Amino acid sequence: MFLIFLTHLHQGVDPSEFTYAYLFTAARFLNYSSNPVSFWNLYNSNKELTGTILEVNNTFDEKHSYFVRPTPNRSTSVQGPKFSETWPKAFYVSPFNSRLGSYSLSTSDPLFPSMSSPGSINTTITLSSSSGSPKLIARVFSTGPGIDPSSMSVLQKVRFLARWWWVGFATFPRTVVQAFILFFRKKLPWAVRPEPKKETRSRKADENEVFIEGVFRRYLRHFLQNCPLPMTLRYTAAGVTDTTEEIMTSASAQLVPADETKELEFRVLTPMFYSRYVHYSSCLHAITQESQLLNSTIALSDPGLVSELAMSYHTSPYKTPTLEFSSGWEKFCFDALRWVRTDAGRILNCETKDIDEEVDKDLACLPQIKDKRRISEFERFVLKACTPAQQSEYVRRVGKMYLADHVAFGWAEILDFEAFVVKVAFLWGIVKVLL
Repeated sequence: MFLIFLTHLHQGVDPSEFTYAYLFTAARFLNYSSNPVSFWNLYNSNKELTGTILEVNNTFDEKHSYFVRPTPNRSTSVQGPKFSETWPKAFYVSPFNSRLGSYSLSTSDPLFPSMSSPGSINTTITLSSSSGSPKLIARVFSTGPGIDPSSMSVLQKVRFLARWWWVGFATFPRTVVQAFILFFRKKLPWAVRPEPKKETRSRKADENEVFIEGVFRRYLRHFLQNCPLPMTLRYTAAGVTDTTEEIMTSASAQLVPADETKELEFRVLTPMFYSRYVHYSSCLHAITQESQLLNSTIALSDPGLVSELAMSYHTSPYKTPTLEFSSGWEKFCFDALRWVRTDAGRILNCETKDIDEEVDKDLACLPQIKDKRRISEFERFVLKACTPAQQSEYVRRVGKMYLADHVAFGWAEILDFEAFVVKVAFLWGIVKVLL
């Protein structure tokens, strides 16, 4: 819980203020849970409810936490004072609602008074539109007294599981049915998912994205080591095991005062950035277009500094040096990659608007690339710094991604199924010939 709460330290909250914390959530059964929102009730040393963290999950394996300080209102009950709070929405949950609008929380302390009573749960969350009109009201409440598992007999536990085991498993199909009704019968407009914001915890990266992230991190270190500008880069990955911030400093930064060192925060917002990055023939174009300028898969504290860095790099990334391949097979593999490479394209979502004149102007300032089929700076780094085994792994994984774009709508799973069908058809043909 403490790690979750650390994400809110930027709001000036002191974790030592909260001595006790209780989690209210749906239980996991057979390693499966369907849990749209969990509540962390935070209590001070006097055992008074003084803060709440709402951990919201969506079906894309993304998480976002809202920290609120419930404000007591005049309503009271046997559970003590009622609490309420309102805050802006910042997380995409439903395909029928954008990230606009606000949430309102109305709740009471289920452990009132002084965390001494296992009372009933009674919480209401209201989603309002940007105009303030309520759009959706969700209520979580208990219909009976709490159950202490330690005091239950084996028979009681079996009866309990028999009654409730199916609820979590049924949540997703029931959600799909309701979504079908809303979209096809009620004709509600579909809000395409935007990429997460900085405060949102992204989904887990797949195997390809984990591999590319490892090489990309090494590439950033290499870039900073050879950067002539006094520069400090703060890099934060997304979706991988190590998401702690890594600080990279250029050699020239050691020769100048600290106040003359340029600083750039580079935060990856979604693992999708890694799979999209390898589609670009220019690293500068990739970083610029994937930033908040266009696709918002990364967040840069100073987008203009990226162009300055690229221009000052001792070897211009827009001049393709002569490559030395260790073998003809290696040359063939990387030549094949550049010829089957697909364009990353534009990410369209419910918050995306047409490119305005200012964005067009920024993109026009980027150096023009005449040969978009060239081997990218990133691939040149792979050839220079990676082992033969890593190069083969890069070709295999990235090549499969390109091939999926061509024949499987970008889905590796569909490509695997197509390969299976081809294998079965080939074997069937051989069997027919032999018989």
